[in-house]
Amino acid sequence: MYSNVERTRWLRVAVGTVMMLCLGTLYAWSIFRAPFGALYPSWTTADLSMNFTISMVCYSAGGFLGGKLSKKTSNTVTALAAAVLIFVGFLGVSWLSADPETAKVQLYLFYGVLSGLGTGFGYNTIVSGVGGWFPDKNGLATGVLLTGFGLGTMLIGQLADALIPVVGLPTLFRAFAVVIAVVLALAVDGLIIFAIVKLNPVEVYQAMFSGAFGTARRSWVSIRDITILLSIGIGLAPAFKMKFWNIGAEGQITMGALGAAWVALNLNPDTPQPLMLLMMMAAAALCGGIWAFIPAIFKAKLGTNETIFTLMMNYVAIQLTSYFVAAWENPVGSNTVGVINQRTK
Repeated sequence: MYSNVERTRWLRVAVGTVMMLCLGTLYAWSIFRAPFGALYPSWTTADLSMNFTISMVCYSAGGFLGGKLSKKTSNTVTALAAAVLIFVGFLGVSWLSADPETAKVQLYLFYGVLSGLGTGFGYNTIVSGVGGWFPDKNGLATGVLLTGFGLGTMLIGQLADALIPVVGLPTLFRAFAVVIAVVLALAVDGLIIFAIVKLNPVEVYQAMFSGAFGTARRSWVSIRDITILLSIGIGLAPAFKMKFWNIGAEGQITMGALGAAWVALNLNPDTPQPLMLLMMMAAAALCGGIWAFIPAIFKAKLGTNETIFTLMMNYVAIQLTSYFVAAWENPVGSNTVGVINQRTK
């Protein structure tokens, strides 16, 4: 029992130190200051110093507010809030206006206020959360965390100094936004994983990565599924923009796949591959479009609720697919259609 407690609390120190490395980015303003001054020559020394002042004030306020939030919710919620604030803050810095005055206000808001608050949220959460596990070695645990915070400032500052001339400020801040948010989220999720299932978070993440990209076959399947999901998202965007809540993408893509499979099964096996693919795509678009048209016409003519209608159409599409897979199965009893049209060139 003692060894489990000991392992748990030192794991928290390790995770907290990694998070502190990321939070130290706020103090790297001395590295960012000169490039911002070169990008906006009209900014004075006082203008640039004001940003750091605002960030420090908001950092202090974030520590206080983060403590209040942790009491009302949990350290996990506060840490995730910190990740969101820093991500939005750094991402906002990467999109500063070309107008110097507008850009100055944006910098104060995104770097000073949001990133400052996020760093305060995270700092308070980590120090208080980890410190509670070390009543006997509180000074040691806190010292390790603060070392991570200081190293983060130094390491990220040096990294930024080397990368700014290569990629520029906007790209660098976009990269920092994504990396810091991902690291903070993974660290918090790691603590949740360990608290619930008592498994090593690193081993869990390794298993997840191996399951998705561990072999060439897994990588291909993951890329295929990612491509499908991204395509669905792009296709749904116009409907959502028009306030048409299409929840039937699953059914529509299923019917599209059914139409493509029908073409592949029934065309002459000697059909050239490019022609076969074009006809399959046409059939998929037609079948998916018809499946989307049905709830659309009911919405237009009868005022039905498209959310419920499109959702229910998913289940109809799944049952139709099950029927045709059984009808086309090869070999019989396999519940698959086998390799379709192997002779296609």
